[in-house]
Amino acid sequence: MSDSFDIFWQAYPRKVGKKLAQQKYAKAVRKHGAATIMAGLERYKRTKPDYADWLHASTFLNQERFKDGPDTDGRRNGNNSESDRLVAASSSQRFQKWPITAAFDAIESLRKGQPLDSREREALKQWDGPVLRGRAARLGLTLP
Repeated sequence: MSDSFDIFWQAYPRKVGKKLAQQKYAKAVRKHGAATIMAGLERYKRTKPDYADWLHASTFLNQERFKDGPDTDGRRNGNNSESDRLVAASSSQRFQKWPITAAFDAIESLRKGQPLDSREREALKQWDGPVLRGRAARLGLTLP
């Protein structure tokens, strides 16, 4: 669990209240899984309206804000531009995969002895670091 929390914490944009966030993460990951939380985090980072402050990580987790859809009230960047509507539409696609989710998928594929697809290879490059490499090593895997 601490490996996936470290990945979450590394990706979270507001780094305050780490101890409480770790407690809330442990509870949330048992209920929803790390991939769901990370997909929600990536959606939140892409679609958070400019007028809103970043939530504390513990609030994001405790309120299950990772399950929220994008804010589509038209106030992102002060207008209701076409690009804002496209971001909202792409973020609401039912099976949208985010880069960190693809990295988790890649480790799972390697664990099962399956070949990596191009999305998984790209995600491993993007999220390469000691946390992913440590997780893979504990599973007896070597990342490409």
